Amino acid sequence: MKKLIATLALGLGTAAFAQSAQQEPPPPSQSQVPKAEQRVGTGVDASEVGRGLNGGAKEAAAVNGQNDPYQKRHALDIQGKVTKADKDKVTIARTDLPDAKLDVKAQTAVTLDGKKIRADQIPEGSAVRAKFQLDGDDPIAVELKATSPKEKK
Repeated sequence: MKKLIATLALGLGTAAFAQSAQQEPPPPSQSQVPKAEQRVGTGVDASEVGRGLNGGAKEAAAVNGQNDPYQKRHALDIQGKVTKADKDKVTIARTDLPDAKLDVKAQTAVTLDGKKIRADQIPEGSAVRAKFQLDGDDPIAVELKATSPKEKK
């Protein structure tokens, strides 16, 4: 008899629980919904989120005060040998890395053995240390310091 009562109680308890789980939860009361003055501000406007990679670097740089791509203190460094140089682009071959192609602008400081020159005057095979910045997706040379290639005797 005790087993029958325990089974009946267990069955009724399970049925009552299942029935309460099927009911929808009650709507939040007014005390649970924060008022406008109680809401926490994140400082981020939803229209500013998700700009993507194109243009995002330029906007981020402008926020940090880096909107001038010719600042040496924020520039990245690479070194290698010049494989091609003309007035508006320099190609640098690097060991175990793909060639780097940097845009050359009027503001780019270009030297060969310490003397100021134009980018198209850098001889092929010259060792070069370059500082560059990204202007959007374009790498722009800030400074090119080239050393004349050693002639083999």
